Amino acid sequence: MKQCSVCKEWKTFDNFCKHKKAKDGYNWSCKQCKAKNDKIYQENNKEKISIQHKKYREENLESILEKNRQDYWDNREKQLNTVKKYAENNKEKIAEYQKKYREDNIERLLIYEKEFHQEKRNTLRAKILEQCYNPKSLDTIPALAYIIKIVCLTTNEEYLKPGVTSYSTDFRYRGYGNFDIQVLTEMFFSSEVEAYAFEQILLQSTKEHYKRMSEYKNFPGYTECRTLDALDILSKYF
Repeated sequence: MKQCSVCKEWKTFDNFCKHKKAKDGYNWSCKQCKAKNDKIYQENNKEKISIQHKKYREENLESILEKNRQDYWDNREKQLNTVKKYAENNKEKIAEYQKKYREDNIERLLIYEKEFHQEKRNTLRAKILEQCYNPKSLDTIPALAYIIKIVCLTTNEEYLKPGVTSYSTDFRYRGYGNFDIQVLTEMFFSSEVEAYAFEQILLQSTKEHYKRMSEYKNFPGYTECRTLDALDILSKYF
């Protein structure tokens, strides 16, 4: 038992936070009193605390980002389930927020979208020119054919998508936070020509299983999405 220095009540040790500098290893005030005092202090020192947090973040940005990345991968499944559950229970709220955000930032978003699509066109143009004027052609560039399962976290819809990439599949679909992407299978090809020919076979054999993605504006290759039933057909080729 320990007596709280604020309310003077005797309480068990589980009612006190641990404190290294205290002789018994526990804080002088109980958790309830400490919470009240912390709240009063935060309300009276908002600007000071904000400056301290900002300074700490600037001085320790790299370690903070690394810790956040590690925490994410250590708890990825739990975090995805939390996001998915929130999206399911707050569809109207999310839609309203997205609508308001776009209305409030329409000019900035239009500029960003224009620059983004221009950059994509420039990248594609550069790739085509490189293939035309460089001895290293599609015949010598290795590629991966893959099947991924896509879950749209805002609508809870599920899709399959066959495809080809000259990078890793994880790199190809990085940065799409509204989607949970799971790689089901991959096959290596020594050239992109063979890989793209193989992709056409996959798409043609499952065209009856085509499924339109409702969130297609936010996802690349949305015209190649298939229903989950297509997995039996696709699996035969891998």
